This record gives sequence, structure tokens and C-alpha cells, in this order.
Amino acid sequence: MFNCDDSYSGKSVTCKKCRQRFVIAPLSIISSLEKCSNCSKEINREDQAHVFQGQVVCEDCNTCLRSDSEFIPRNEFIPRNPDVPKLVHVYATIIVVSNYIGMIITAFGVLAGLAQGEVLALIGGAFYFGFAFVMIRLGKGLAAGERNAVYGVCAMGGLAALAGFICGEDVVSGFIILAFVLVFHGPLLFVAFRHWRVFK
Repeated sequence: MFNCDDSYSGKSVTCKKCRQRFVIAPLSIISSLEKCSNCSKEINREDQAHVFQGQVVCEDCNTCLRSDSEFIPRNEFIPRNPDVPKLVHVYATIIVVSNYIGMIITAFGVLAGLAQGEVLALIGGAFYFGFAFVMIRLGKGLAAGERNAVYGVCAMGGLAALAGFICGEDVVSGFIILAFVLVFHGPLLFVAFRHWRVFK
């Protein structure tokens, strides 16, 4: 690369080493070869250009974009905040996957019920689909570090325990459901509240 002012631009010169001829470009063009595709900032030849997802970016944008892409990876089944404890993410995955499976099983059950003329099966299926949708949303919220998701899990667990006492045949049934809720959600909530500053 030849360093000269713009008065020499357009002139042809011969390289002493390879004997090839070149046309001198203005220094103002050479000094800004790249432009950041994210912030449109010019990247001078003294600065380091980076490539992010096939686009040329400057040093500052490269740092920000890569930290954001690591914060919520786009190719994950359940987007996860890396600061959220691993146990919370495991529980979140279990909640999401189990409810997806439950929705599939329920769909087959509803179709079988309708085939036999049981219209009430459609109402029960719609109720479960609404419940599963809420649980899936809560599971993904837990993995992403949302405080509202933690509150939602507490509320759903409380409603399940209350329903056990109201709809159960006796008090023992209610305590069994309550014990199940505590066993399943207890460790999750304990870890979540212990790392509460991570959740936003």
C-alpha cells in the first residue's frame, strides 16, 4: 500500500519487487476501507475489523453483539440466561417438555373422545391446553431469569394445593397433593429465591 496525498491519485506506478503496475488511490479512500454494518462507524486501517454473522463490525459492536448472542442463544430450544442457576434451567426444561408431551397426549384423547361422541372431551382438552400454555410460558421465563415466572410458579403451586383440598375426597388427598407440590417445586423455588438478584 502506497502512502501519498491525493495529488498523486490516479497516477500509475510500477512495483519494484513484482514489476506490476498499480494506480494510486486517494489516501482518504484507503484510510476508511470498512464501515461497521451495525453502527455505521468507519473502521480505519489502524483499527481491528471483526466479522459477526457474516457482517463486518467494529471492535465495540463485536463485543456487544457477541455478549448478547451468548446471553440468549438463538438456537436453544429454551433460551437461557447463563447467570440463572443450572438447577433452575433443568426444572424449566422439565416443565416445558412435560407440558408439550401432555398437550400431545391430550390432543389424541380429545380426538378419541370426539370420535365416540363425547363433546365434553373438547372442553376438558381446551382447559388443559390453556393450563399447559401457561406452564410452558412460565418454564421459559424461569430459564430466561424472569421474576414474574417465579411468582407464577408459586401461584400455580398454591392453586394446585388449594384445588387438592377443595376437590379431594378427604383431607388426606389435599395433603398428598400439597406434599407433591412442595417436593416438585420446593428445590426450584429455594434455589431461585437464594439467587434472587439474578432474576429481573
